[in-house]
Amino acid sequence: MIEISGLTKSYGDKVIFKNLTFSVRENVCTAFTGDSGIGKTTLLRCITGLEKPDTGHIDGVENKKITFVFQENRLLAHASVLENILCVAPDKQRAEYFLQRTGLADESRKKAGELSGGMKRRLAVARALAAGGDIYYLDEPLRELDEGTEEKILQLIKEEISGKTALLITHDSLHTAALADDIFRFAGSPMTIKRNAGVFCTTYENLPAIFFIFPLAINSVIVYTYCGLYQKYRADGLSLFFPTAPKERSAF
Repeated sequence: MIEISGLTKSYGDKVIFKNLTFSVRENVCTAFTGDSGIGKTTLLRCITGLEKPDTGHIDGVENKKITFVFQENRLLAHASVLENILCVAPDKQRAEYFLQRTGLADESRKKAGELSGGMKRRLAVARALAAGGDIYYLDEPLRELDEGTEEKILQLIKEEISGKTALLITHDSLHTAALADDIFRFAGSPMTIKRNAGVFCTTYENLPAIFFIFPLAINSVIVYTYCGLYQKYRADGLSLFFPTAPKERSAF
């Protein structure tokens, strides 16, 4: 368990968050969601130790190997694509595996600075996954990717973080649903926890079940409504499909 207790961080007079206290489960993916610019990345950097909070403490991350997909790609622009991964990967075979999985195998000799925006993002993800670790920090890992590539990289991330501790920042509800087991929703200034909720649908594979169950629920409502109307019309002496005027009642 990662325990965040009484965490406060400010820049000058601007308080980013104050006395944040919550726990993150181990061996699952936890998503941090909320509006842009409220302090989610700052919180993640404090948890990793890249930034020092003003007050509070964080337990459960000591002596753990971490890997980080930063919001910025942070590539070695003048090094080759392969060299960017080899600087963190334990061996060339692992580096080449992640180049192949991210669709960059044919670009391995190209300088990282020559890649398109989407390719640079894929390389940043490949480098972090190749490094591996006990805790994965993922700050909007799928940004700048087109729809087809995004699905492949999402699946790769899902495979690599399975059974491991991961903290994910994303604004995309589908990414949250596909990757996260737990969600913390942040809001306000200073940033506070708005809601801590489980994930309704944790994988894309669950979606067909939802599309199957939803029509059944609608049909049940329709049948229930029909039965209620049928009973009412019968009590009034009417036909549900061919209503007739009520019989005149004699005053005598």
